[in-house]
Amino acid sequence: MPFRLPPAPAPGTSTPATHGRVLLPSARERFRIGSRLRRMARAEQQAVEHALALPAASNRRADLAAVRRRQQASLKSIVARYGWPTETIYGSAAATAAVKIVCCCQDPAFVRQCRDLLLEAVHQGDCQLVHYAFVDDVLSIRARQRQVYGTQVDPRTLRPYPIRDSKAVNDLRTACGLPPLPGMPTDSGLILPTTHTLTVSPRGYGC
Repeated sequence: MPFRLPPAPAPGTSTPATHGRVLLPSARERFRIGSRLRRMARAEQQAVEHALALPAASNRRADLAAVRRRQQASLKSIVARYGWPTETIYGSAAATAAVKIVCCCQDPAFVRQCRDLLLEAVHQGDCQLVHYAFVDDVLSIRARQRQVYGTQVDPRTLRPYPIRDSKAVNDLRTACGLPPLPGMPTDSGLILPTTHTLTVSPRGYGC
């Protein structure tokens, strides 16, 4: 099945707060924002590890939620001023950090906005399709819908959450540069061998 990139959002429909008013960062700002994003991603990872070490689930949720509220506010300020942090401007590490952060944001409207900005950037060649795939799947799972790319894994079973089209998912994953999921039916009706190692998404994605 040939892969087709989802169409970009119509102008003005996804990010009314940023369309036409984003600023092009200077070289100093690019360095500062890129460094900030990488620090935020490290802070998220440290917060997750700290939360897992706490004795009570309520303490874990409270501490982690506080960190993520701050992270969300910081990312919102960056996106509002400069648009989505693309790989071509900020580099691969910073762009990946931004995806990790947005996947843990709790404001659905903001996450949708970022997903649409990501899709626009993918169409323009400024971001990787795999980054869009992670954010799109996070939104689907939170909306109790089936995911498209199979990036989100149920921590209880270590299996992907339900997938919208099990026959197409590995073609979609290949287009994103992701490894195939084992045990998925193909167009020929065969089942892929289950000897592949399932790559679980890094902590921070789909939290």
